[in-house]
Amino acid sequence: LPPPAPNSGRLGSILNNRVLARCGFPWRRRLASAALLVPHIRHFEQQFSSLSDDEIKKRADALRGRARARDTGGNFVAEGFGLCSVAVWRVLGFQPFDVQLAAGAAMFGGALVELATGEGKTLTAVFPAFLHALANRGVHVATVNDYLARRDAETMSPVFSLLGLSVGVL
Repeated sequence: LPPPAPNSGRLGSILNNRVLARCGFPWRRRLASAALLVPHIRHFEQQFSSLSDDEIKKRADALRGRARARDTGGNFVAEGFGLCSVAVWRVLGFQPFDVQLAAGAAMFGGALVELATGEGKTLTAVFPAFLHALANRGVHVATVNDYLARRDAETMSPVFSLLGLSVGVL
């Protein structure tokens, strides 16, 4: 796994995000809180980069146990996103951008996220889908047409497989 790219500044400074996470408008609080998770995600990403494929599955199983016990506090999101990022790197050969991780964290928290064309909506959706799937409740990712549904499922299926999950298309 390559070292994380330097902070682009698109998510704002840590100090500004700490303030906004506490006293901004609701949508600003969600985005700032998600942005504050990115350094933690990058930490776990580096920590997990040396794991073998089997160890990645075992780590995903450990997260699954925590998700089923509803122990999703603390570092759960950062660990899950870091592990998923390593799987994406292994399978697809690229690393998500900070804005994709922050958008995924906001989505995991229940927010709607808007990304422009070409900003990586497919990759962004992988992270919250992975964490929600760990609770064994099933996850549905909707898209605008059958072609995109099949394409995205085929592209991301190996990532989910590495993490011990399966994918189906309706």
